[in-house]
Amino acid sequence: MKRFAVAGLGYVAAAFAASLFIHAAVFAPLGLTLDDVTGVIAGTLLVSVPFFALIVAATALVPSVLALLVLDRLALRDWFSTLMAGAAISFAVVGMIWAAMPDARLGDRMLQSDVVGLALGAGLVGGFAYWLVANLLGAAISPAR
Repeated sequence: MKRFAVAGLGYVAAAFAASLFIHAAVFAPLGLTLDDVTGVIAGTLLVSVPFFALIVAATALVPSVLALLVLDRLALRDWFSTLMAGAAISFAVVGMIWAAMPDARLGDRMLQSDVVGLALGAGLVGGFAYWLVANLLGAAISPAR
């Protein structure tokens, strides 16, 4: 039961990390620095980052569960495996969204390099956050003997 709780907390951390990465990647080209993020922008980010994390978590749930089951079955708990799982999850999410597009032009837009690159980066960041949280909490809950 503890492993499921650790995996759930890792998944929440991965969704928040992916949401923060997407926000940073979208706002960085606008020239916003930490000094500029005050007042209205900070309040907006306090609402939009958790909301978008919910969207990320809901969209990536099925591919993530499948990837985590494969990782657990193969006993792969190293950082590289979780990063590659995050990349595979991001490609699966892009593929699912592309397949659900009713208009071919919107579907083609999903396959452009900037969208795929943004999704790949979010998947890698999410995979690293999952590995970090799952390993730290897993080691704290059941230390090695």
